[in-house]
Amino acid sequence: MRFDETLVLGRGEVEAICLAQEIHADEILLDERRARKAAQERGLIVTGTLGVLEAAAKRHLLHLPEVIEKLEHTNFRIDPALVQEALKRDAQRLERERISERNRDRGIEP
Repeated sequence: MRFDETLVLGRGEVEAICLAQEIHADEILLDERRARKAAQERGLIVTGTLGVLEAAAKRHLLHLPEVIEKLEHTNFRIDPALVQEALKRDAQRLERERISERNRDRGIEP
């Protein structure tokens, strides 16, 4: 793996970006804003912790509001507006699922 000296980030972030490029990764998990920007500038698809949690919630692997509440009691930092947007999307998704299930129960086609 070639270390990219042009990246002014933490060593772990630089190595993750270099490795993702080297193996042609489908996606890279990064939360730090500068690291995300650097990865995107290199053509990588970036997701963060919140994106992973949203994907898990869509698969019914976790309850997003509970997990975010627990995350808020750690040293994890994120823009509160991003959290609110994610919670809003999750609530809308759950409502659509409830409506769809109710309609199926009534024999109404989607």
